[in-house]
Amino acid sequence: MLLQGCLGTKQVAATAWSDWLSQVRDPRSVFEKDLTGLKGLLPFIRHSLETNGIKVSDEFRVYLQVSSVREELRSNIYRKILAGTLLALRSAHCDVIALRAAALSETVYEKESIRHNHAIELLVQPSHMQNAVNALRQLPFQRQEHQRAWQRDLHPYIHETGLPLVLHTRLLLLPYYPVNLS
Repeated sequence: MLLQGCLGTKQVAATAWSDWLSQVRDPRSVFEKDLTGLKGLLPFIRHSLETNGIKVSDEFRVYLQVSSVREELRSNIYRKILAGTLLALRSAHCDVIALRAAALSETVYEKESIRHNHAIELLVQPSHMQNAVNALRQLPFQRQEHQRAWQRDLHPYIHETGLPLVLHTRLLLLPYYPVNLS
């Protein structure tokens, strides 16, 4: 129901939101107790509620506003790091394709801070990987170790701010679905 409340329009969203509220009673406590990352949806929920003209309690409205301001600040930091990373990679003649949050927040959402971004993920041609590694040495990223053997096509880094960066050399991690990146 929460998803319908976020993605639906006007009456569908209003009905779903009302049904969800009747089940949970206190939406703020749901988000504060959640350990699964549901809080990252708060700016999106606020946007959806406002877009659809759905009224909420003053307390929850303020809670949504605060979460949106926080996400706006996070988004500014994320976008600054992303821009610097893309510039460094471009300067090193690395062709990259933005994946996941880096692509979605700038293209699908009306405002980039509506999308909570956990990491920068970029697809790099295997032949450009050494150039990418060299470029990242000039930035405040530290190389991380692979966690599992199936992750051999992932090259994880962590920025000094704690923001993860993952360079992918394959679009799909499943080895039996090769994709030509040329």
